[in-house]
Amino acid sequence: MTKINIPLAGSRAQIICSRHVTRDFLSERAKINPEGRKIIEYLVESFDGHPESRRDILFPSTPVGTAHVRYRSGYYIFFQRFNAAQPLRYKIKLWWCGTYTVKSGRLKFDFEKLDE
Repeated sequence: MTKINIPLAGSRAQIICSRHVTRDFLSERAKINPEGRKIIEYLVESFDGHPESRRDILFPSTPVGTAHVRYRSGYYIFFQRFNAAQPLRYKIKLWWCGTYTVKSGRLKFDFEKLDE
């Protein structure tokens, strides 16, 4: 007998995310004020329910390869997302966090200033 995993109407399969944090991420987070750290933690925790978001911004060519930015209320996290071998499992590698501003309708991240 073959088992088929069909979610019931109104129920959700649990998405599991393992998070790996770099030293750069931790050192940058330590420089941010307590209110900003709460927003950063909110962004990190948001992967549990939504490992993929339409608001995530793709950066295809970075020193670490293809990466994304997830942002909210003036703060962001710079990360890579990998699908694990099993369905509904993701590995999130957190590389950097910081602040952004909005100028002329465009988001300007603090790491972009380092490139200039």
